[in-house]
Amino acid sequence: MMLSGAWNSIKLALVSAFFTSILGILIGYSIVRDRGKLLSKMNDALSFAPYIFPGIAFGAIYLTMFAKAHGPIPALYGTFTILVLVSVAKHVPYSSRTGTAAMMEVNKELEEAAELQGAGFLKRFSKIIFPLTKSGLIAGFMLSFITVMRELSLIVLLVTPKTKVLTTLIYDYAERGFHQFGDAITMLVVIITLTVTIIIRRFQKTDLSKGIGG
Repeated sequence: MMLSGAWNSIKLALVSAFFTSILGILIGYSIVRDRGKLLSKMNDALSFAPYIFPGIAFGAIYLTMFAKAHGPIPALYGTFTILVLVSVAKHVPYSSRTGTAAMMEVNKELEEAAELQGAGFLKRFSKIIFPLTKSGLIAGFMLSFITVMRELSLIVLLVTPKTKVLTTLIYDYAERGFHQFGDAITMLVVIITLTVTIIIRRFQKTDLSKGIGG
């Protein structure tokens, strides 16, 4: 059970962090490029909205939304997909801050010059925006990974025996009075989180605080 929970935790954190960091850069792009305009302000406000909701309330909303099928969308309760969806949606506020901070460092004239040469958005993103915002994207990835690894209240209503993660195992053991088992799993969460953080920082030389700052 512990191995299964560890695998689910790592998989959830990695997948959620990947999508969240990409969304963060795209949201940051839309906010910075249209800075001062109504659309930019709306994007900024909407991207921060999930932060307002308590985790368990946010999870309950998703439970209500996806407990049964709606047209072409199947019932997602009990699947890994719903855990990814709720994790990405909840942690977009963090990655959008790092994405906005990273986009502030990119000179708009570089992209305009590429646009004049006929480069489409995807080419501009891959050749200009991504290389220049890589540190912010990785900082957003790290922040999301760390947060999802230790998340409990957000997903406690959505997990099933098949999709249990380490934090829900800690909760289960604590509830049954097996505190030593819970403490051991807590240490495992810390070790996994620190290991991934050290590996990323070592190979990408990314400073999480700089990615958030701006």
